[in-house]
Amino acid sequence: MPCSICRGTGHNFKTCPTISEEERKKIIDQRKKEKDELKKKREAERKKKEEYEKNNILLDVHNPNDYDIVVFWGFNYYPDRTQDRVMYLATIGAYSMRKIKIFHNKHRIVIYPLEEVPRQDLGPLAYPAFGIQFPDITNSSTTEKVKLFDMNMEDYEISENKLDIPKVHYSPKKNELDQWKEFALKSHFILKEIEKFTTKDGDDGYKVVHENYDAIGEFVEMIQDIKEPDNVSEVDRELAGVPSRLTNIT
Repeated sequence: MPCSICRGTGHNFKTCPTISEEERKKIIDQRKKEKDELKKKREAERKKKEEYEKNNILLDVHNPNDYDIVVFWGFNYYPDRTQDRVMYLATIGAYSMRKIKIFHNKHRIVIYPLEEVPRQDLGPLAYPAFGIQFPDITNSSTTEKVKLFDMNMEDYEISENKLDIPKVHYSPKKNELDQWKEFALKSHFILKEIEKFTTKDGDDGYKVVHENYDAIGEFVEMIQDIKEPDNVSEVDRELAGVPSRLTNIT
């Protein structure tokens, strides 16, 4: 192999006659420095890879609740949570499990009931299971929302690569229409119960007031004039909290 200095044969740079001892020492020191730097670089890369593998974790997320939940992720850069933004990661059905990948030392995980999260219907191609897209959300946009989980993952003690979500009773807030349905159906149910206990069927098919409740006769006639809308479903009754064909189904 030729000398790296003069390209001659029979010697190397350590015995090359074309350079002085001072130059030779500089070359040796420079090569030692380069070798040490390469060793440090490789060690840093090894530690970086080791740290990556240590913190890059695949978690089993179990939803123990009887409603769907939405998992968001963000970075743990803002301890006061005033400026950070979290992004959609996964939707998990009731009593279901899904795997998610996180960086234990960088990520924050936030979980809401599905009904608490603003979303846009994009049809079946958006997310096959739900057909919806979730916009990024900030802490200020969910101040009044029910939140099941919110932690920087470096503060969460992971056991057996599982993320435990608490079981929380949750009833989504009803919109104005559903509130009116509940009000109307409960009122109608109470009126029908009053009618049932104070009347009996007459020969002509109409309700007849029992003798002990004569004073309620006109009131009963008013009850009979109240007609349920044709589109009231058994689900509507169940959500309103009145008996339906769905009640006590096991």
